Amino acid sequence: MKKVTYIMLLVLIELIFVFTSKVFAQEQINASQAVNFIGQTKTVCGVIASTKYASYSKGQPTFINLDKPYPNQVFTILIWGIDRAKFYNADRIFSVGKRICATGLISSYRGKPEMTVRGPSQIKEWFLGVFMKKYFLALVLVFCLVSVANANEIEKCFNYLKSQNYQLAKQAGQNAVRTYPQSAGAHECLGMTYTSLGDFNLSIKELKIAEKLANNKADLGIIYSIGGDYNNLGDLNNALLYYDRQLEITRDLSDKEGESSALTNIGEIYRKQGNYDKALEYYNKSLQLASDPITIATIYNNIAGVYSAKGDNNKTVEYLKKL
Repeated sequence: MKKVTYIMLLVLIELIFVFTSKVFAQEQINASQAVNFIGQTKTVCGVIASTKYASYSKGQPTFINLDKPYPNQVFTILIWGIDRAKFYNADRIFSVGKRICATGLISSYRGKPEMTVRGPSQIKEWFLGVFMKKYFLALVLVFCLVSVANANEIEKCFNYLKSQNYQLAKQAGQNAVRTYPQSAGAHECLGMTYTSLGDFNLSIKELKIAEKLANNKADLGIIYSIGGDYNNLGDLNNALLYYDRQLEITRDLSDKEGESSALTNIGEIYRKQGNYDKALEYYNKSLQLASDPITIATIYNNIAGVYSAKGDNNKTVEYLKKL
């Protein structure tokens, strides 16, 4: 029986080799040529010139710019936040100076060619030989055929979380941490799910594990939202501690939107502590960085609330009129 299984596996790998040969036989083009192939599926190759993980922007996109850094990029690879967890070592994979190729549909955004990438199978390092490309993908496909259910648990967790199906996100997250106990993404997703379910102590437990496993500042910036869990539990000192850490990360990443959010959170803690002058200081700093109208209106409302607590009715009315 074992011999038959072994023979079947060899046949399967050979079939996959044939399939992958066709896949990789697809024409490769340089990043500078991509603009001529809008609307077509191609393999685009180039050198990573700059990257940005916009962790606090809508959709949490990651931008990998080839050949020239932003805003003069020749070609951009786009990875949405929901797919980022599939790249378990994103900082190493997308380090500046590395030569990579991406396979997918070329689209255009503001006159620049780009490609949305959904998973690691669409990315490969430029220097791999054809045989190694086939061999690597064959092993990946065989592994997926053997354990496809487990391989997708982190992705499932984030998908369910995004669609607000928290019970299924919880189930997928629990499976993910069992299957990938050393994955920061698995613990991060489960922790965020517990937050959405109101299980703040369990969220803190998972996010602290994720904090120890995380290997880049962008992921830590998200994990430090643990401050919200402490805030909900009434532990204002620990909430302030993690919000301060989050603020430091956003400044390191030059993430103005994230910095504004962190400043607002810190202002909220000072408001709850009755330190109204400090609260106003941080709310005003946040206001200077905010660009979204809804965010600005929220900050105005917060400032009005502080002035109301201070008994300054004129200032309260002044800021309420700005809404």
